Amino acid sequence: MNRVASIGNLPAYRRKGRPTSTSRSSTLRLPRFVAIVLIAGLISTLMDSATDATPLLYYIGLGVSIALTWLVLILPSRYKIYPLLVLIANLPDVTQSATDVEKVGTLRDASFWQFKIGFVNASWVLLLVLVAIIICLPKKRLTKPDFLFVLYYSTIPIVTCLIYGYIFSTDYTGIITDVKLPLVFFMGMYIFSSYLSKYPDAVMNMGAFFLALMFGRFLVYAIYLYGGFIFARIGNFNRVSVDSGNVMLVFVLFFLVYEIMQGSLKILKSIIFSALLFLLISFQTRMFLITFLLGFSALFFTKHKSRLAAVLIGLTLLGAISVTFLSDSYSFVLNMAINRMHIQTMQSGGFSFENLDPVRASEIANSMHTMLTSGALLTGMGYGAWYSDQYLPFHGPLQGAFSSKAINQGHYDRIHNNIFHIWFKFGLIGLVIISYILTKPLLDIIRLRRIWTRSPQLNLFVLIMISIYPAIVLCCFWTSKVILLSGLYVALLRHILALMRAGANMNTTSASLQRRYA
Repeated sequence: MNRVASIGNLPAYRRKGRPTSTSRSSTLRLPRFVAIVLIAGLISTLMDSATDATPLLYYIGLGVSIALTWLVLILPSRYKIYPLLVLIANLPDVTQSATDVEKVGTLRDASFWQFKIGFVNASWVLLLVLVAIIICLPKKRLTKPDFLFVLYYSTIPIVTCLIYGYIFSTDYTGIITDVKLPLVFFMGMYIFSSYLSKYPDAVMNMGAFFLALMFGRFLVYAIYLYGGFIFARIGNFNRVSVDSGNVMLVFVLFFLVYEIMQGSLKILKSIIFSALLFLLISFQTRMFLITFLLGFSALFFTKHKSRLAAVLIGLTLLGAISVTFLSDSYSFVLNMAINRMHIQTMQSGGFSFENLDPVRASEIANSMHTMLTSGALLTGMGYGAWYSDQYLPFHGPLQGAFSSKAINQGHYDRIHNNIFHIWFKFGLIGLVIISYILTKPLLDIIRLRRIWTRSPQLNLFVLIMISIYPAIVLCCFWTSKVILLSGLYVALLRHILALMRAGANMNTTSASLQRRYA
């Protein structure tokens, strides 16, 4: 067998073919490489968050979007993946809240994800781009879970859609939106897996590239926040951004946590962490904060409990000091966060989920009642499915949660919770299949702790993948961009697992591998 790649001093092997030595791309000087990519991420975010209210920046940003899309098509196969990563990491897909649209109207955005000419929109272009990448990369055999995924989602949701009549009672956009979830998830997973299969040595540069892009993006958003620039507003409150990709800030925060635990310049990195954590709070999305806390808690199940506890204490103290300084200038951020996190426990009947979030409680209750009365708990209601609020009527304003058309018709096709949304559309079986694909490789990696804890690179990778798992599961199935991100997550897990198993199958330890291949 031939050695084909080395990550964290752990080699992978293949049975046939020539050995593929580490290419030039894997020996780039990462500090210079990361600095260049960070700047590129900063510039692309600045350009592509421009609206037609600033014509010069808008057309420059539009040119950046078109160039990135074109690069995916014309670059050699080794580099095709990088413009796609820029599309995921830096270009915003949602730039206005519903209340802002009602107040000032729709603003055209320079981002690829906002592209629309006539009836052709970004989703159609994205599909063509993904198909082009698949054609250029080597074909990869489907795993059994992947085959089951394709078989289920290409049959059962269509059958249930026909049985329950949704195909005749909804417009095509609702069906296309639902089809997008499994289609883009599978295509993203397949593309990134195929790429890593052909270029296994590129994984470290790919990770550094993506992380640097995210840093550049959120540096721009931090400038927006602390400089007082308003790009997304709720009433008179600056939310900075409403992009679905904001959840990626959680990934950056966990990278900083690991760096503070292991590296130098701990004080500087802690200050950056505090500044970005306040940015996360300013996004005013409760699920981002919940998934961050869940991910942080998950890290205590690893072997670094004492270091993590020390980091937590230090960051808590620094956070308290930061809030003291920021509370006057940015009191609107903290007040809004407190109001959104407030739990109403004094109402009649005491605490209940309905008191905490009436809209989500009604969504879940009505959708579950629809499935239960239809006998569809296992299969779901299918593509284009919707529910009414006859079982548990909505209380309070629905603007921002649903489109005006959905509110007027009383047909609600969205549940603001990933788990219940997938359950309603695709059933408990569909939910289990997706959960298995997301979870199984991570659990297998965790079981190989004796290998990854001995390699700094693998240790960093596994800890970050563990900590961002709640964010992937709970926040990354709404838009094409974050669905692709979920596919990337699975592909990375599978790739590293294959490398680790290759070492384990040789009946040797990571330490002996390091001595032999150092």
